Amino acid sequence: MHNGNDIAQRINSLKQNILDSAYFSADDFDLGALRIVSTPTTGRVNEALTKAAQLSSELNDIARFFNTTILWEIRHIISKTENPGHLDSLKNLLHSLLTATDGFRCLHELLPVYADILTLYIVTLSKCGSPGEESILTRIILNNIARRKAIELSQNQVQESYAKLDQAIVIAIIAKRYAVYVLCQQGFKVLFRSEIEFRTYGTSPEALALQITNILLKNGIKLSDVTDIVCGGGDLGALPDGIYVLTEKIRDESWKRLHNSSLNRGALVAWELREILRKQGEHDRINASLCSPLSFSTLQSHEHIALFREESSELKQSLKGFVKVTPLKSVAALLSEIQQIRPENLNLLVMTLDELFASAVRKTGPRIAREMAAQEANTTLINFDFGKIVEFLKQENFVIPSNFRLASREIGTGVKEICELLMIIDSGKISPGLSRSLLHVVDCYAKKVAMVLEMASAGHPVERPQYIVITSMRAFDHYFQELFKKIRERVDSQFTPVICLDSMEHEYLVANHLFELYVNPAKDKRLHYAVETKSMKQALQVLGASGIGIETFSFSNLLDEVTGDITDGKIKPANLVLVGAENEDALIAVSNAKDYGLINKVALIGDPEEISLAIESSKASIAPGMDPNVKVFAINPLALDPAAKKDSVGEVFKDFLMEHDEYIIMKGGVDTATLLHQALAIYKAEAPEGAKPERKTASHTALFVLPDGRFFALSDAAVNPGFRSSDTLLKVIENQVDVVRTAVDNKLQLKVAIITAVEKETSAIPATILAGEAEEKAGILEQQYGPMIVEGPLSFDLATAPDVAAEKQYHGKIAGDANCLVATDINTANVLYKMLSKTMGSLGLIVDSGSVITAGPGTMPIVLTSRGDTAQTKFNSILLALAYISKAQKQRAADTEKGNLRLISGSAD
Repeated sequence: MHNGNDIAQRINSLKQNILDSAYFSADDFDLGALRIVSTPTTGRVNEALTKAAQLSSELNDIARFFNTTILWEIRHIISKTENPGHLDSLKNLLHSLLTATDGFRCLHELLPVYADILTLYIVTLSKCGSPGEESILTRIILNNIARRKAIELSQNQVQESYAKLDQAIVIAIIAKRYAVYVLCQQGFKVLFRSEIEFRTYGTSPEALALQITNILLKNGIKLSDVTDIVCGGGDLGALPDGIYVLTEKIRDESWKRLHNSSLNRGALVAWELREILRKQGEHDRINASLCSPLSFSTLQSHEHIALFREESSELKQSLKGFVKVTPLKSVAALLSEIQQIRPENLNLLVMTLDELFASAVRKTGPRIAREMAAQEANTTLINFDFGKIVEFLKQENFVIPSNFRLASREIGTGVKEICELLMIIDSGKISPGLSRSLLHVVDCYAKKVAMVLEMASAGHPVERPQYIVITSMRAFDHYFQELFKKIRERVDSQFTPVICLDSMEHEYLVANHLFELYVNPAKDKRLHYAVETKSMKQALQVLGASGIGIETFSFSNLLDEVTGDITDGKIKPANLVLVGAENEDALIAVSNAKDYGLINKVALIGDPEEISLAIESSKASIAPGMDPNVKVFAINPLALDPAAKKDSVGEVFKDFLMEHDEYIIMKGGVDTATLLHQALAIYKAEAPEGAKPERKTASHTALFVLPDGRFFALSDAAVNPGFRSSDTLLKVIENQVDVVRTAVDNKLQLKVAIITAVEKETSAIPATILAGEAEEKAGILEQQYGPMIVEGPLSFDLATAPDVAAEKQYHGKIAGDANCLVATDINTANVLYKMLSKTMGSLGLIVDSGSVITAGPGTMPIVLTSRGDTAQTKFNSILLALAYISKAQKQRAADTEKGNLRLISGSAD
């Protein structure tokens, strides 16, 4: 241990070393017994700080000069110049400025200046590609693609191949939420750009395709001269990255998914446009291709081998999820060429920020990583309560224009609403106090976007992005630029340029298409069409276009059928009671079902105040007190703690059931046990007079449509903890078969697998014995429901994976192709349910699902989902319940009519 004198000597020694360094003035320290050194009175540190402050001030003066004198004038020139030819000299000036200011990237004060110069340079290149001029961006991107994909070609060979492009007239189509955007080029020459709004020309693919042909004719382009169509976007599953012929399979898949994604409209428009153009000329060949927003760049390099195998299960297993890469790829291609960075060395973060979609995608060298999925980015941004802001505006008698997104029921990222708030503030038509409040909202939104960017760009320093880019359809809007500046100020990344650009998706689509069809060398086996055909075959299997993946069911088709029956008056909308109505996802689902006309009366059971807050927060379009068909049934206002509230909900629900037996029951924010304790009372079996009625065997049936288009049912994840007898298990199988036969397809061959840990009966696992007994008794179900296969015990992999069944040499009737799964206990079924709905969703894979409780033919379904399920799943479950009721009614009516006909026929005989 050191004594006091030793410590004092050490401290004095430290002081002396500090003074000897001359970094500080002697006056800053208590000298005591220390010797005085001859140092400047200010100290070297203070001198350095003073110089740094002076340098920082000078750098800020330089930044101010650029912003007020140079960049402001450049922006003015770009906005006012109509003749793109006049921008050539400005383009050259900006290129020189970009080179001269490269050192600005290392200085915090000047970094935004460098970012703005880079942005304006790219914007100027884009403006130079006006109709009648060459698209410089397309040429740059094509050069980059050729450099990456055809490395064996010299630059001269690539340039020579460009001569063939003059004969190609390419139409590039991208469908967004509200419009189809079109770019038409002859080689590199831009012929026209167009935006076709759905509200004006409808959402019919045929009408939109016809409108594009009208625009072609107005621009003096012969329809017979068009050679190529390329479509971007489309939620078509795991299609390999690159260019593919738009096949009839993809057209069919787009139709199936049209209700769930507006992007699919682009593929359908491309298909219809090709059909029109093929009839206009002598040739029958139009190169129609699809660029998927999903990419195999999400695979590791060694996994690319899987693309070249005739049959490969590795391909399916290696998919990492959905990545919207087109904006990232276009930006990456441009920056690689402009900044002369090898693509494999470029680290980049691109955030798409549009009205109804936000995502952050990161490129780290050759790898594209799904750092933040669209769902996660959206969740971060859509929770702003614009409803209250609208109320404040109304209190000041501010009339919101009809075209504003403010107060719209449709939930988006909030970016358009924020731009509208800036516009309202700028108008000067509201009070200063409200203006300050709205600015605070804008600042909070900017902070959240900055937070998403910082989260997505975190990691090891060498892997962090060299550029952060925000792309948007509103990129050039004045108010979006204001928002962008606020975002950039809050991004704590001192040496990373943050820039704002249009996505440039059209240019990337055209460049990629031209490369694959006109520039790509014919002997390049990596991209040869024979190879692509094999890859396409595998992709279509993943889509569900061949083998076991043939789609047998979709909720979008079910919605069409049910809404059509309601419109035709064949069935009536249902009444629904939501128990625990403070659940936002459930409220959104009920609201959407009401908007579709599926529901007439809605009863909301719960705390009125919490329900009101949930409606306001979720922006659900249901209005208790204003809509006579929407009523709140309040719980005890004195029930304050969770246990008391739960008991009160149960009591109110019980009383409701006694008076309203015609309502479909739906679980909201209550736990399953509380709901079922009362709800299962509706399944009372008939009993002799004086005898106590027993409940029918109820069970939960969930329907899933996987990303590969495969459908299957799953029971029982919610009602029965386990089964003591094979008869009860058989009843659950019957309930599931009844739902599938009624709501899905009464002609589908059902393959029911009873799931256990192993596929052999063993006394060590009693569930396997139970499964075997149920299989033996299952033949009785065929008398009522038609031919089917029931097999058990069967392990999950043997029931669902053909490759595993083949590997294990399993020769049962079900070998990986089950479409109905029944578990022998709730643990197994519940884990499978949540694994499918949660784990696959977190990977970005779209699993469409819905579930109900039934107790055999003719029973009223109960809509029961997990509280953590999405609004889409809850909506699907409402739809499934109504479809089950309506189809059962129609089937009974048809059976009655057949019976009457048989009677008439018999009497005639």
